[in-house]
Amino acid sequence: AHLETLSADTGMNETGFRELFERRLLIGKVRDAVAAELDVAEEQQVHARHILLSRDEFETAQDVLERALAGEDFTALAAEFSADASNSKTGGELGWFPRGQMVAAFENAVFSAEAGVLPEPVESQFGWHVVEVLQNEVRALPENIFEQRRRMAFDDWLAGRRAETDIEILDWWEELAPAEPTLQDFYARLRSE
Repeated sequence: AHLETLSADTGMNETGFRELFERRLLIGKVRDAVAAELDVAEEQQVHARHILLSRDEFETAQDVLERALAGEDFTALAAEFSADASNSKTGGELGWFPRGQMVAAFENAVFSAEAGVLPEPVESQFGWHVVEVLQNEVRALPENIFEQRRRMAFDDWLAGRRAETDIEILDWWEELAPAEPTLQDFYARLRSE
């Protein structure tokens, strides 16, 4: 009964379905094997918060920095001055992040700092950042970033294999695929081409 439904829904026979399923299982196993070699579940991370000011507000950034260094409440300063609407109401909270998640200038400054307010504003393409590093330590990566790194490792591995080998990528079928296809329509169109 399932095979009849499969055939009616997709136009595939049992052999075609088994081949497709085997291929997907094999791809999954290769992905896991490649990622297992490169897995790093823990990494240096920083917990920070910031106050963002526009590029033409350097003097204001210096004033806000002096107030923060003097011990004024960082949360209140962020609420009053930060142009970053995504976190100004939460004290400029950025949470924990590993390398590769922030712009380079900001990242370089916070990863080389100890806990505390950085002694100078940090300039990036977004403007001036007054930054407080709350913690800087090795810790477990969040699951989404861990999975992102695994996918990137596999993609890099696959690109390397493609570069080493004469592989013809058969993508002619993409032009035949409708924007919102049913499997039956798609397979019928493939057969007619």
